[in-house]
Amino acid sequence: MCSRPFVLLLHPPTQFKVKSTTKFQKIAKAYADKKNIDVSTLRFYIDGEPAVAERTVGELDLINGNIVDWK
Repeated sequence: MCSRPFVLLLHPPTQFKVKSTTKFQKIAKAYADKKNIDVSTLRFYIDGEPAVAERTVGELDLINGNIVDWK
């Protein structure tokens, strides 16, 4: 997988340009900071499965335009 930036959408709509080498925990922290929420209170899901914070976008098989839900 290449490491050029692509767009990841978090629902409700928030866009992040990330690389496949970006760890998901960095995205989660950026989202929490943007929404002024404590990141430890959030749970992220990809296709209904919990996202593993320590894994990279590439390891999670996310592609351009993927939508990540949170609760």
